[in-house]
Order: sequence, then C-alpha cells, then structure tokens
Amino acid sequence: MPAARHDSHGLSVHDLPAFLRYGGIRFSAQPSAQQLRNFAEALNDNGHLSYTVNVEELQAAPYVLVATAENGEFVCGCTIKSSDGELAEIGFMLVRKACRRQGLAEYMTALRIAHAWKHGICLLYAKVRDHNTGSMRNLSKAGFQSAGDFLCQQEHRSTISWFYLALRPMSASICRRLLASRITELVPVIP
Repeated sequence: MPAARHDSHGLSVHDLPAFLRYGGIRFSAQPSAQQLRNFAEALNDNGHLSYTVNVEELQAAPYVLVATAENGEFVCGCTIKSSDGELAEIGFMLVRKACRRQGLAEYMTALRIAHAWKHGICLLYAKVRDHNTGSMRNLSKAGFQSAGDFLCQQEHRSTISWFYLALRPMSASICRRLLASRITELVPVIP
C-alpha cells in the first residue's frame, strides 16, 4: 500500500476518522443532534453574528466538527458552510472562552483544510468581520491569503475581510477569478 499523502499541515487524509481525540477532548465529525444544538446555542450566545444560527443550517453544512469535554460539555465547533465541487467556504468556528489559547482553533482549521483536500476542493475561502482579528490571524497562520476587504450590504454595511487558500496548484489570478462569482455583490473598501 502506498504511503498516505499529506497536506501542507502534516495531516494525512487518513487521519480523519469520524472520532478524534485531542487532549481529553472528543472531536466528532458526525455530531449528534444534541451536539449540534449546543454548537448553535454557543454561536448565538457569542453575539458576533447578525442573525440566529439554527440546527438545520448546521445539519445542511457539508462538514461539521464538534468537540466536547469528557463530561459532554461543548468545547468548540466549526464548519465548512458550503461547497460547489471546486470551491468551498469555511464558515462558523467557535472555541468556548474557557478553552481558548490551547491551539484548538488552529487544529480545527487544519482539519477543515485536510477534509476539503480529501474531497477534491481546489480553493477554500473564508469571510471574516473586520473586528475578528483572532480569526484573521488563525487563517493567515494556516496559509490563507487576503482577497481584500468588502462592504457587505446584508451585514448592515459592515466590512468583511475575505481570505482564500489554494489546495491545488493554481496562480493567484485564477484564485481571484474563482472567488469573483462570490464577491460580485460586494463593494470593495478602498483605504
């Protein structure tokens, strides 16, 4: 059997079983209904979204990862919100405040990248509100590039920073062309 291929984060595509362990925390790539409810509740209680996330929205995501402590308490969660074959949006990610600064966000981002790579995605993108510097740092550390800042009409004219990561060899101009269909309704922010 040939050696497993590794992505740029050192994770083999074979390192993604449905259940993973990380320092006493259980990661489930097939979360239960209760885990999804807890994730949705944590996202809504966080106060950073301009709308309410429901369990159905999480269930519809192509990839959801939820982590719980040994006692079943919600620790963190993340998604790949949408995918059209070549292009996928990494979406919600939340680490409970008491569990931050332990590398969980970086680990979950690496798992989402590995999942997308395994499923043939060519380009990942992320939209981050301009005040969410922690997410921007996390994406940059994972290799994402800035695609620019845009005003979003649906988000009460807030500034949204877009990031992208090519998972297959392609030029920056091709990456930006793939993103163009997603960004067309936005107004670029000119410094």
